[in-house]
Amino acid sequence: MSFKTWRRRGKKGIPKIKLSYKTKFVLLEIVYGAILGSMSFVTAFLIAEFSVWVFLQWMFAVERILMLYYLFFALINGLFFFIPIYNRRPIQLIAAAVLVVAVYVLLIKRFSFDPIITVFGPPNY
Repeated sequence: MSFKTWRRRGKKGIPKIKLSYKTKFVLLEIVYGAILGSMSFVTAFLIAEFSVWVFLQWMFAVERILMLYYLFFALINGLFFFIPIYNRRPIQLIAAAVLVVAVYVLLIKRFSFDPIITVFGPPNY
């Protein structure tokens, strides 16, 4: 019995692209940054929206609610961004920050998102 029958006869697949180590490292850091940015955005967005609900219950002025919403959104994202800062991963930090800013600008410009009216409607007071 020949072992040649067990081998693959022809390579009929996608040819492998050989990348250098630095290219693989940068691409992997960008992917990790995108994952971190998406987790950061979702968490900060939900916490900031919860704070809007709390401030509506406390009957704060609309301007103050918006200011505190952006403050909480930035602080929570900043807490997440300390991970790549502490680990000295600048590419990961840049990728995460670009993703968060791009998604938020898309949310505001394209979908005309307002933190108060879109989710909770106009204030009753």
